[in-house]
Amino acid sequence: MKIINKLLITSLTLLMGACASPNIQQVGDYTLQIQLDENRTIKGHGEIIHKSRVNLTNINIYQDVYAMQDGLILTYEDAVVSTGYQFSYGVNRMVDIIFPDYNTKSIKNKGNFYFIELSNYTETIYLILENMNKKRYKLVYGFNKKTFDELFDTIINNKDIVIESKLKTKNTKTRAHPQDYIESGWNQRNIILDVILTKVGGQLYR
Repeated sequence: MKIINKLLITSLTLLMGACASPNIQQVGDYTLQIQLDENRTIKGHGEIIHKSRVNLTNINIYQDVYAMQDGLILTYEDAVVSTGYQFSYGVNRMVDIIFPDYNTKSIKNKGNFYFIELSNYTETIYLILENMNKKRYKLVYGFNKKTFDELFDTIINNKDIVIESKLKTKNTKTRAHPQDYIESGWNQRNIILDVILTKVGGQLYR
């Protein structure tokens, strides 16, 4: 899938020596963006066509499905852990649990910002994840490979790339139900059997 009508790097001036991790930001109901540093932002515009929320013990997951300006779909998930808890495992293991129908391949990370490929026999999903001190995950997925690679070069390799996708084509395929674009499988089993949460300074959550 293609990402958006236009991803715009607002400034192409590299901040030399910057080491802070990029961060994913949701701006209202119409903009998803990645803040690279104080001078550079990648923005994508669309509108939310489906909102959902999964409430588990000591964790809430907020899910928004965006129809971007080229008519294609991105899914944004924000998983927030309750005070006093954190995720139990590393990012790769957590993604294995969150997306049980896919095999996880971690491409590379920059600080707490991860590029991940999920695949099974029928499809490949390109995922970007921000790990906020094991207490919050922000995920965006639905990228096509070309845009995923361009984002990788911009964020990981510090290349100056203006990322721009084509307008909607007649061959664009969308699902009848926008909630079908949510590919994660959060459920109470994650808490009870997978034990994805740990008390800070304590033992695994039971």
